[in-house]
Amino acid sequence: MREKKAQNILAQVKNTYNQIADEFSNTRVHPGKEFDHFLPYLKPGATVADIGCGNGRLLKWLYQNTTAESKPTYSYIGIDNSEGLLTKAKEHFPKATFLHGDQLNLPLQTNSVDIIFNIRAFHHIPSRRLRLKALAEMRRILKK
Repeated sequence: MREKKAQNILAQVKNTYNQIADEFSNTRVHPGKEFDHFLPYLKPGATVADIGCGNGRLLKWLYQNTTAESKPTYSYIGIDNSEGLLTKAKEHFPKATFLHGDQLNLPLQTNSVDIIFNIRAFHHIPSRRLRLKALAEMRRILKK
């Protein structure tokens, strides 16, 4: 795919999610059962990056699936390129950290996170070259 076309698609996806942020957020209220597979990977003290966090649905699941006795001590960072969805996330979870950024240029330091979640966001990257760039960027922020 040509670079210009790929960049146009990326811009179109971002614009679309900004335009539909309210309606889209309303359809993403309840975490899916597939999230249950993630709990064993959360370790005490882990720093979690939720890339393409949308309205913070993963964080809601994390809150719902940790009890007072076994609540893991993790740090959560949600990242999305839609300002509209980030606004929704901040409304739902005002004490959490949400950053504006995208998969191709993550606003985090190298070797800074223990776990990366990229749920239903990676497929929006339109070309093989850009998908490889996104994977390299995720590898960059992931601790060794």
